[in-house]
Amino acid sequence: MDMSYSFAADRRRLFAAMVTLLPASCSTIRCFFGLEKLTGGLPAFVNCTRESLTERLVDVLPTGMTVLEILEDIEPTPDLIATCHKLKVAGFRLALDDFVWKPELEPLVEIADYIKIDFTLTGPAERQKLIHRLSCKDVAFIAEKVETQQEYEQARKEGFTLFQGITSAARF
Repeated sequence: MDMSYSFAADRRRLFAAMVTLLPASCSTIRCFFGLEKLTGGLPAFVNCTRESLTERLVDVLPTGMTVLEILEDIEPTPDLIATCHKLKVAGFRLALDDFVWKPELEPLVEIADYIKIDFTLTGPAERQKLIHRLSCKDVAFIAEKVETQQEYEQARKEGFTLFQGITSAARF
């Protein structure tokens, strides 16, 4: 009997258990979690690990209500890029989190629906340079970590129309 411990296997089982205690249909998951109620009918942006993407753990999430966020520290390997293409075909939308331009990210930029630009890590000139570089892409830009009215006004002035921050839903 194999008594070896697999942390990765335990994580997969835990993830699966969290979302598949009930039959794993999208309608059941939405009813169980009340995703539409939780998000006010807006898409849920879900931070994803490499494993949750490449092992397709995210398949239990409702495609129409979920945007899969590819975190900034995930290397864009051929396997990850191929998986992201398959997830797009399955109906998921993709977001690149805390985006900073690197040539190796181009294949992910090509299939991304959203690019999130962190207001605490970038200045106005850097944000405008990113937006200009990617303006020919069919992608929506999100001003991320917009926490004050002043930051919100600055983001609007820079042309952002989507915002994410602690007070976005309540104040703006």
